[in-house]
Amino acid sequence: SENEVRNKLYHGIIISGNDIAECGKIAKKLEDFQIYKIIRVVSDRKEKSYYAYIEKEKLAAINDEFFLLKNKMPDEMVAIFMQEFKEIVEGAMIPIIIIDRDAVEIIGRISGTDFKFMSFYIYNENEDNKEASIYDKNNVIAKFNYSIDDKSVFDVAALIDKLWNLRERGGGLSRD
Repeated sequence: SENEVRNKLYHGIIISGNDIAECGKIAKKLEDFQIYKIIRVVSDRKEKSYYAYIEKEKLAAINDEFFLLKNKMPDEMVAIFMQEFKEIVEGAMIPIIIIDRDAVEIIGRISGTDFKFMSFYIYNENEDNKEASIYDKNNVIAKFNYSIDDKSVFDVAALIDKLWNLRERGGGLSRD
């Protein structure tokens, strides 16, 4: 029933990080477990990887009640359709939302809804992102339940799966 869905500790997973392509690989690996499903995130910016594009005017014209979340940022609108979220949950799957690090305020917006998400920041330090990594560590990562250093896609996916399965029994030190 809808009340049972709303009373869960967590309703899905959010994955973000300083390398969105790596986050996508981890989410795809989680789908291999056959209980997770990536939910479509839409954006009014064409060049966003892992987001579906919808023209700004069309996205703005859709009534807010059709969205699990509709987040307006200065130069972008990002949204998740409620119907797609419900279909995944009703299909006994665990929804995974992939967001880029520029949209981390989505976590705060979602926590203002009836649904709660276990959130992971995947930290992948390399020579190209050393400057960003200092910013990430000081400002972005604190918004997530867990921060994971990315060693391998398989290992990170296995850890997320383990933490998900222990979510109502303890087992990980969450920031919540």
